[in-house]
Amino acid sequence: MCNLTLSYIIPIYNGSSTIEHCLDSIYCSGINLSEFEIVVVDDCSSDDTVCIVERYAKSHPNIRIIKHDTNKRQGGAKNTGIKKALGKYIAFADQDDEVVSENLAEMLKIAKEEKSDIISFQWFECKNKEILRRGIKLSEKKYLTGVSFCESLFDITCSLGPWSYLYRLDFLKQLARPMVENVLMEDADWIAWHLIHAQTVLCVNIPIYKWIRNAESITSGVSYRHKADWVLFGLRKIEDSLAYHDISVSFATIMYEDGRYNIERTMRKLWKSDNYYKFYERLGNKLIILQRMKWSFRTNYMFRHPKTTCFVLKIIGPVLIRIKKLSCV
Repeated sequence: MCNLTLSYIIPIYNGSSTIEHCLDSIYCSGINLSEFEIVVVDDCSSDDTVCIVERYAKSHPNIRIIKHDTNKRQGGAKNTGIKKALGKYIAFADQDDEVVSENLAEMLKIAKEEKSDIISFQWFECKNKEILRRGIKLSEKKYLTGVSFCESLFDITCSLGPWSYLYRLDFLKQLARPMVENVLMEDADWIAWHLIHAQTVLCVNIPIYKWIRNAESITSGVSYRHKADWVLFGLRKIEDSLAYHDISVSFATIMYEDGRYNIERTMRKLWKSDNYYKFYERLGNKLIILQRMKWSFRTNYMFRHPKTTCFVLKIIGPVLIRIKKLSCV
């Protein structure tokens, strides 16, 4: 398996009702099993998802199953998959989605011939077999620098899902930026980082992925933990925008505004608008400081009790800023 073209990474967690559809959509394409592998990373499932995958592995020798000892959520599972992958390119699939089977052979052919850091494909967003949205279709196959891609297509493709791209494994290892673990929304800022640093992004007008929206998806959750993760996701975008500024001012602006939008939208859902604005104005950069100091375990309380948090941060905020400045000296 040392000459594999593609490694499909599929994180699994209690996906017994959907994982078969995902695997079937890959295997019914008819592509040669010797040309690709499927790396399934089990993030401590408590149902029979692993048993289902093991059953597939008996008749499909190109499946590898890796089990986590502790739950690391999607980011941790994807990081594990990247470390264990053997293919020239890697691709991601979620356990409750499907790939476009009839186009996988063409995708594999392109991956064999190309040396682009990232290959961008089309995708569909589906619900109850109805197509709700699809990625931008260019008039022809196009080669772009990562900067050009981000400046011209990033905000209109609406694709921050890792599943619409192939990533050259050596390129990922060179940048050495893992996804954030134990959070929701672990990959969009990771994708943006790799896109802007890519030497070449190839855009291809072939749909390869069906993003299936369903009520059981983790992104449909409304818990405070998930909302806290959305805020931290916005903060990561804002932090990254500082690094992007020297590469592309326009893209840095897009990421900054996108991060600010994530924070504002989430806080409006959590609290009334007046509480939100008071909290946001008083926080300033203090929440980023808390995150950098690895106080993320406190975010659940912070978002449940904004008034208390505002009062505490007003008192200790200057101290935190002073500590941060001294630690940077």
